Amino acid sequence: MIVIGAYDDATLKSERYKLHEGFSTKTTFFEADPGTGPGPNAFLVKQSARGVIRPHFHHSSQFQVIVHGDGKIGRHEVRSLTVHYAGQQTGYGPIVAGDDGLWYFTLRPITETGSWFLPESASLATPGIDRPQMTTAPEPLSDASDTRPVDRTSTKAIIEQRDDGLAAWLISLRPFSVAEPPPQVDSIGRYYLVVSGEIVADGQKLPRLSCIWTSGDSKVSMTGGPTGAEIAVLQFPWNALVIEARPSGAPTATPRHNA
Repeated sequence: MIVIGAYDDATLKSERYKLHEGFSTKTTFFEADPGTGPGPNAFLVKQSARGVIRPHFHHSSQFQVIVHGDGKIGRHEVRSLTVHYAGQQTGYGPIVAGDDGLWYFTLRPITETGSWFLPESASLATPGIDRPQMTTAPEPLSDASDTRPVDRTSTKAIIEQRDDGLAAWLISLRPFSVAEPPPQVDSIGRYYLVVSGEIVADGQKLPRLSCIWTSGDSKVSMTGGPTGAEIAVLQFPWNALVIEARPSGAPTATPRHNA
């Protein structure tokens, strides 16, 4: 399965929400009907200056990618391009926006609605499951423009691929060069998020803040635009849709990182 969400199309589907403090705008790129099985869900959140979302969890694993502003997720300071990953039912937050607001993509392999706020919803989580979480250091971007095109084609690991398939990379593309992403191994799917410049993917022009989902071993062709591009690649582990308690006394399968 390949699903493409162009930024210009997604801006037509925005909703405004009141937060614990402040407000946010949610712009949906694509989603499936909740409860109908796996179906990717990608949306951009624009959180108001000093806006606060309380600690909470979701039943789906997810990536969050900061694309504008700064703030904090839990005790970690975040800004462009910080990547945050939380496994199923992993509590995280609060998310606190700085003085210029905070924009971030939320990328899930399955469509889910609602948030389970903590501590009052803690009893609704499955006991004994692994809850991996990590927040990366910000990645510098070239900010491709007419006067500053991307000057190299390269791939850099943001999250080194783990045994369960979890990984993230930043691909830099010179003008009109072709992307060669790392092989998709031990993964249910991945997102490609254009974080600077523009690309052409399967014949469609995609500007900055556009995204693509590919499941399983699906592949998409991507070429840098006139000034090149940078693409964040966010790969989910093979068990991202499995919620299963560990046997009593069993070791944790993956290391935990507190947000």
